[in-house]
Amino acid sequence: MIIVMGIIVVLLIAAAVLFKPLSLLFVNWRINQDVRSENHTCRIFAKVLDQDNNPVEGVNVELRYFVEEGFYKRTSKNAYTTTNRDGRLYLKFWGRFSGLGFSKPGYWRGAMFEDPSWMEFGASPETKSSKSNPIVFRMWRVENPVANLHRSGDRDFLTPDGTPYGIDLTVQLTERTPDTVRLTRLTPDITPSATVIVSAKNLNREWSKDRDKKYNPVDWVLTVEVPNGGLIQTDEIFPYRPPETGYSPAKWELQVNATDPNWKEVKKRFYIRLDNPTRYGLIQVTAHMQPIRDTVLLTVSGLLNLSGSRNLEPDRPPNW
Repeated sequence: MIIVMGIIVVLLIAAAVLFKPLSLLFVNWRINQDVRSENHTCRIFAKVLDQDNNPVEGVNVELRYFVEEGFYKRTSKNAYTTTNRDGRLYLKFWGRFSGLGFSKPGYWRGAMFEDPSWMEFGASPETKSSKSNPIVFRMWRVENPVANLHRSGDRDFLTPDGTPYGIDLTVQLTERTPDTVRLTRLTPDITPSATVIVSAKNLNREWSKDRDKKYNPVDWVLTVEVPNGGLIQTDEIFPYRPPETGYSPAKWELQVNATDPNWKEVKKRFYIRLDNPTRYGLIQVTAHMQPIRDTVLLTVSGLLNLSGSRNLEPDRPPNW
């Protein structure tokens, strides 16, 4: 009996030694098959237009993609093409999308897309673009860039209680004077020169002290004002041609609802006009609400042409 038990134990050990590598080999094969299944045939139909809706011919387009070859193993690849006289391009590849690059002399390097949902086409490329419904990209044709366009701005964590904060974007921000341009709390006793005034108010601020509610989405309000002039909210992809008139001196206000999927962050751009003397500019206001910490991260960035011209074309793409 003891001999039989010993033989059984030996056979079990031998089976474990022999079949473990086989089982691991099968698992690795199964994982590699799953990873490789993420590759698929992708087709990209696209059109490149300039800021005036004209097709851009001869754009050099670089496609970057990779091919999944197994667990923790992928190969990066590139494909190239150029746009035709109608600004159109077509690319077909097998793998997973990584990125697109655009270049042409006389244009800013890179392109902006009109519909961000095209970025999702890696999962179902056939439904994202077609010959009759191409993805539209925009390139800026260099016209008359302003070399000394005034750039300024600041960002800070503030209390979302509706208190206004002002910033003077006419002051040049330099490395020697990092505190010259900053968001400053406005009170009856402190009234610094401010070209832009912003505020954010959490309408459910009391929840920050409630353990059961402090993680809930909140309703809140963002306001932007240009006291010595006016503003116009813009959604233009290339907002460098401000209008001469139509600026509202009233506060711009946006109420964000807790039911909004993107309730945490608001990013808006405005053309602004400053009076006495007349100057035109562009500002971007970004507010990121953080009710758990009872703070809001406010960022104000600006471009100003102090000469009075309405030309806001930078000499390089702004890093916003």
